[in-house]
Amino acid sequence: MRKLIIIALLICGAQMQAQKTFKLFNLTGNTVIIDDLVTNTGTANAFPQFHSKPNGPVSIPPFGTYTLTTTNATRFPFFSPTSTPTINSWERATSATSSSVISSTVAFPLGTAQVFYWIQVRIGATTKQVGFSGSGYPTTLTSSGWTASYTQTGTGAAPIYNVTIQ
Repeated sequence: MRKLIIIALLICGAQMQAQKTFKLFNLTGNTVIIDDLVTNTGTANAFPQFHSKPNGPVSIPPFGTYTLTTTNATRFPFFSPTSTPTINSWERATSATSSSVISSTVAFPLGTAQVFYWIQVRIGATTKQVGFSGSGYPTTLTSSGWTASYTQTGTGAAPIYNVTIQ
């Protein structure tokens, strides 16, 4: 009985540590701007989609990192109060023609089953979009002297969505 309780606590503890995380690594000497970070259910052109663009651009300083994280294993980290800057509002598109702007705290409970879809980043006037392989965008794009790339690490239960700018 005692062993069962210990095993149950270990399993619960592991689940509490599982989380979805988004990380952007700026390995350049330039400021990188996130113009739009987009999520969906992991299927091409599926809805709902969430867009960070209503929040405005997010600046990542040279050689900086930007992280969104949550301890909830099934929700995308729309509400990530430890991120600097914090994304406070998201556009929730329920179809190609219908959307509304909601706060990050409202988006968070709606974020079940949402995963990273694609991102638009820029340095100066050069913009790039990269995404997961089914997004319609490449996972790596090089032009104008810099590269944006996307990879996923972690586990199925705790994915880490990585975007690297170099």
